[in-house]
Amino acid sequence: MCIVSMNTSPGEFTLVSEGPWSRRRKHQAVVWHDKLLVLGGFDGEAAFDLNDVWSFDGTTWSVVTNRSGWSGRDGHCAVVFNGYVYILGGTDDPYFCRSDIWRSNNGGNTWELLCETAPWPERWQHAACVYEGKIFISGGWGDKYLNDVWSTLDGINWKLECAAAPWKARMFHSFINFNGNLYILGGHDGHTQLRDVWASADGGKTWTQVCHMAQWEGRQGHTTVVIDGYAYILGGFGGSVRFNDLWRSKDCSHWTLVNKNCSFSPRQGHACIAYKGSLFVLGGFDESGYCNKTYKALISDDFGSMKQPQGVPSSDSFDEETFKYMNTDSLGGSFENWKKNPRYSLTYSLTHSPTHSPTHSLTYSLTHLQGW
Repeated sequence: MCIVSMNTSPGEFTLVSEGPWSRRRKHQAVVWHDKLLVLGGFDGEAAFDLNDVWSFDGTTWSVVTNRSGWSGRDGHCAVVFNGYVYILGGTDDPYFCRSDIWRSNNGGNTWELLCETAPWPERWQHAACVYEGKIFISGGWGDKYLNDVWSTLDGINWKLECAAAPWKARMFHSFINFNGNLYILGGHDGHTQLRDVWASADGGKTWTQVCHMAQWEGRQGHTTVVIDGYAYILGGFGGSVRFNDLWRSKDCSHWTLVNKNCSFSPRQGHACIAYKGSLFVLGGFDESGYCNKTYKALISDDFGSMKQPQGVPSSDSFDEETFKYMNTDSLGGSFENWKKNPRYSLTYSLTHSPTHSPTHSLTYSLTHLQGW
């Protein structure tokens, strides 16, 4: 007999730590050399934005530096590219945006100024990602809302890929590399919390709208992270309400709700990143103010989460049932049907004939998960 119990629902977050870095929003997080780094942001209290760097090894936080070479800022971008951590633009004053480029080869301890003024207009709350051996930036706000796309091979020399993309000029959006495409998701255009998704297969030169009205509500200040073959979108601000929901998609066109109310408070301006097989949510702004808590949800099959035993049939119409399950491959059949409907907490037991009969007796119970 084989007995397996699965008590953790998909998208269930647990508290990892509170601090030691100060409460903040509009900061950045990256993974460099197996360390999770938090960089800068705004704490709502200091007379200046933050330019500290903190490192997490999966167990313990430690300060890398309290004062980086770049000025304190929020709404900046950070990426890891060719072994360096890059900081791109942002603001240390709502009316003074930047287009400077900094990089570090030692995890944020020391920084090199590559470019004081990039050829792209100064901006903040833009978005950046790495795609096909280049750094890309998109959108944001400078003296207006922007919908341009730029790329660089080295952080110094930049190429304008698209001066005016067909998607609305916006800030507080997401920008990801997924399934061989660049994607723009949501954001704010000065009037509306957006819920559209656009894709580019040619490095940002041309764009196709793949989702006009996503299943998730229009939002800004959310995060989108790629892990384990899915794009996950989490939290954000809808104009009158903040979210703590989690959605995922295999194509950025069709979205499935994973968890309507995650265990952290509804928030915006947080950071979220894939690290060691988990989604990590860091800081942000909720109804109580600025946050410095870290939460994680184990996601990736590579790290032992969301692994269900093969051969369990899917169901969307009952909570409990006992039946005979036929399988000629010792319960090695496809588990895709179950994975398409991860709505239940599963407990099951299996018995099979000692004479290798293809008939297996499978008894299982399915408990409907809250939020599905």
